[in-house]
Amino acid sequence: MLDRVSLYALQRPSQPDRDVLGEPILSAEYVLAPGAKTTVYLIEAPADCCADMFQTSDRTAVVVRPASGGRPELRGELVRPRGAAEGPSLWWHEPAEGERTFVALRATSFAQLDEQGLLAIAQSMRAVTKQSRGAALLLYLSTHVSHSPSGHRVYIAAKARPLPDEARLSDASGSVIAMTSFQAPESYGCLKAAAGVAALPVPHEVVEKFGQTVGAGYRVEARVGNTWRQVQLVASGCFSTE
Repeated sequence: MLDRVSLYALQRPSQPDRDVLGEPILSAEYVLAPGAKTTVYLIEAPADCCADMFQTSDRTAVVVRPASGGRPELRGELVRPRGAAEGPSLWWHEPAEGERTFVALRATSFAQLDEQGLLAIAQSMRAVTKQSRGAALLLYLSTHVSHSPSGHRVYIAAKARPLPDEARLSDASGSVIAMTSFQAPESYGCLKAAAGVAALPVPHEVVEKFGQTVGAGYRVEARVGNTWRQVQLVASGCFSTE
């Protein structure tokens, strides 16, 4: 069953020191039962993203989907486990919506999946039409844990202008925990490449929740003019402590 879906930023080797905010990658985790360990990871990303993550000598070309209805054969690479804690991996380029998309499945040892089992999952998958985010804003997330009880922060960043006017954070009941405006980023911080950053002061348990599960159970919104819009968060992959 699907356990968690999140977006995180792809940081390319050619972009050191977080000089730019990376492109969003979709990650989904699957489990066999509620509360169980992750068995299979699904990754979807830009076509030129991640194939080098699976470039080992122990891999085999496989047919993900045979040719059918005028569509050509779709091939991928099956990568064998590199250690006892890993299961097999499989990646391919999906020609969805006229653009190639990188797709990968990575099993853990808890999945007890062999290579044919993982390939069977891939062969059962079908491309779907990409849904619009609607009015939601795509903003980046970083966290800061402080030695001071009043120093914990959840940072929400905009990659480009125009900037939202304010950001606010609410709990599951709808109560607003923190609200602040967007400012210029700190030159030494995780989000220094952003166009603007909102630093939301929060209790320790809240910043921990955002660091572990990208804020599951909380709601982030940004005000643009007179309208509060939902925010879809991209984990920057960077955090700070003091």
